[in-house]
Amino acid sequence: MSARVRLTVFRGEVGQEDTAANYIIQSWPLDRPAGLNEKGLILGVFPLGRKSCDAFANIKSNNYLLYSMAAQYARRHGWDDCLVLNSLGRVADSSIANLFYVRGETIYTPSLSEGCVAGVMRRWLIESLPSAGFRVEERPVAPEDLILAEEVFISNAIRGVRWVGSFGGMTYGNRMVKDIKKVEHEGIG
Repeated sequence: MSARVRLTVFRGEVGQEDTAANYIIQSWPLDRPAGLNEKGLILGVFPLGRKSCDAFANIKSNNYLLYSMAAQYARRHGWDDCLVLNSLGRVADSSIANLFYVRGETIYTPSLSEGCVAGVMRRWLIESLPSAGFRVEERPVAPEDLILAEEVFISNAIRGVRWVGSFGGMTYGNRMVKDIKKVEHEGIG
């Protein structure tokens, strides 16, 4: 049985003197689909806010406003998710996941310096895929890079690897994403 556990750590009373940490631990059962989503996700870009690339950008925190607004924007436009851009106009991540794309035989993902969340699944893919024969490269990603991509996928620890079928009028295949999903299932399954 799989489960989701969330640890939230926060400061107690407001004030300079109080440095004691408080915490909440929550858990839920998790049903993670074993196979690749049959219908490719539809992505758009959230134009109303930008993510900073500062020292706190890679932390998943309770400051979720930008991501919440991006998710609402996606729903209003009939998309499955929205890409969140950083202060430089490049892709940081999506409202719920890290982004990857395939061009040629290389898998690209935004580097941590681009402001993306340092996701557990992102790190696992970056560390595990090379030993399975895939080439992975972290780099700045402009929305235009996805127009030239052959395949696009997003990932997070809860839903795993999910294939993106379209973005900005482009449609994508999933040949390599299917193989990546197999690696995920064998490694985590």
